[in-house]
Amino acid sequence: MTDASLPSPEDVMAAGRLADVLAAVELLGRRLPLERRDRALSDRLRIVYLVARTGWSDGERLLLAQATQLAALGAEVTVLTRGHLDDVDRDLKEHRAKHRTPEHRVAERRAGARARLRRVPYGESITDAVPPCDLVVAGSWEFVLPARMLALAPVVLCERGALHALGDVPEHIRAVVEASLRAAVMVFALGATARAALESSYGIDCCELPATVDLAVFHPGPRRAAVGQRSRDVLLVGSDDGRAGQIEAARHVVAGLRTLRPGLTTTWVGPQPSTSEAPWEVVPAPSESARADLYRSGRVFVSTSAHELAAVTPLEMMASGTPVVAWSHPGATGYLSDGKNALLVPDGDVDGLVAAALAVLDDDVLAARLVAAGRRTAALRSSGAFAPQLLESYARVVRG
Repeated sequence: MTDASLPSPEDVMAAGRLADVLAAVELLGRRLPLERRDRALSDRLRIVYLVARTGWSDGERLLLAQATQLAALGAEVTVLTRGHLDDVDRDLKEHRAKHRTPEHRVAERRAGARARLRRVPYGESITDAVPPCDLVVAGSWEFVLPARMLALAPVVLCERGALHALGDVPEHIRAVVEASLRAAVMVFALGATARAALESSYGIDCCELPATVDLAVFHPGPRRAAVGQRSRDVLLVGSDDGRAGQIEAARHVVAGLRTLRPGLTTTWVGPQPSTSEAPWEVVPAPSESARADLYRSGRVFVSTSAHELAAVTPLEMMASGTPVVAWSHPGATGYLSDGKNALLVPDGDVDGLVAAALAVLDDDVLAARLVAAGRRTAALRSSGAFAPQLLESYARVVRG
């Protein structure tokens, strides 16, 4: 039975984010101490990631994938976070199990290759929990100034790209965002769109981090359903939080599809069960391996997200051999090309999504062509191939 006097998890997470923002606001205008760089370059690189919560946004999952890959390469990686720790720890264990070849076992014994996750209770500052390290990777702008005040190590920002990247924030918050961006020794923008938005809105130089996918987890076969032994016609992915109208758009898409094809099955994959009556089957918070199985089981993926500037889910679908239909919003157009590896329709055009999804479902030749091109795109964006470059970039920051 739920205690009505307790706040909802969503309210608690929002309060935690607000506390982080207020902590950054308090530091605006303060003189920042010099960064500390005092370890030998031959030592194992100690990296601390600061992630507000381990949810289902593409940006958050990119950061966690980075941490896993860098740990596999021998870095000593710690992830400090607040939410959904059990799910992420489960995913990391599955990831390590999938990659444990004899060579990996040797490296793991020698270097203890694993990303450590530490949950910081709500009400406490994530930055106060930062251990001695060589580099702090802030997963959001509000961590930069508090992390700089620690004077433990250089601070870089991995900017996922959200509304503040487009300058869509109150002026007093914009000042803190800009100060935070300039306080980071380097800003890595997740995707070309986030990079362009930050450079345009704040006039700072960014290094672009591409959207990547773990091909050892997301791959085409065997194509089977993770829950039940059947295929799924239409897959949708997201969270039922009303963000950017995603859930409402998905409802309209499903209604349109079922009007024209009453027998179609639709599946919503998200971090929690739908809180309202939903016209689809819900698969809440599957593990990484179960999510990969689900992605392989679909005949078409329809994206109703219009706010992610670093879109990863379409790339995971392409790697899994499922055709992609999406709006042509900035976060997707970095690697999706209409008519080549996906079908794109104008942003906000729900009827266009319905028509494009039906085109894929009704035309096996079109679907096969999109799948083949999608797999080629995913192969060029392997997280395993990119991780050594990222580790070297971080090492250069530490060397100064």
